[in-house]
Order: sequence, then C-alpha cells, then structure tokens
Amino acid sequence: MKNKFRFILPRLLVLTVLLGIATLIIGTIFKLILFITVGIGVTSFVSAKIRKRKRSVTSEHGAISPYPMYAVYRQQQSAIVPVQHAFQENKKTIVPIY
Repeated sequence: MKNKFRFILPRLLVLTVLLGIATLIIGTIFKLILFITVGIGVTSFVSAKIRKRKRSVTSEHGAISPYPMYAVYRQQQSAIVPVQHAFQENKKTIVPIY
C-alpha cells in the first residue's frame, strides 16, 4: 500500500499543477477577451456620442453654431406636421395578397 502511494502521489501532484496552470492560462485568455470587448463597446459608445454632438453643432455650411440644430427647428414649427400632407389622395385600390 505504501508503494502505491509513493507511485501515484508524485504523478497526481504533477497533474494537479499542470491542470492549475492550464486553468490559469485559459482564465486569463477569457478575461482578456472580456476586457477587450468591454473596451470596444465603451469606445464605440463614446465615439457615437461625440459624432452625434458634432453633427448637431455643425451647420450645413460647416460653421459651428453655439446652439444645437434641433433648437432652430423648434423656433420655426411648434407642432409635428406630416411632410406629405398634400399628396394624400382618397383613391380606393385593390392590393393583391399572394
């Protein structure tokens, strides 16, 4: 019985150490992938916000306005008006369904 422990114990310790190192490496790889994904997401979100702000501040002629573009539109119209209100006709049509 003593000989079996002397035979199995070193191999079991080496196997445990190798599995621990493999787990550490795989865990590090997954953490690195997770951090890269979160970093890309945050960078994308920030760049979209900056792009949206730059688009709202820059006017048609390229000059930078101190007010966002939607403020100019709110001064002109107080209600939402459909764009194609003049083109609505009351034609009755048959729409085939296949």
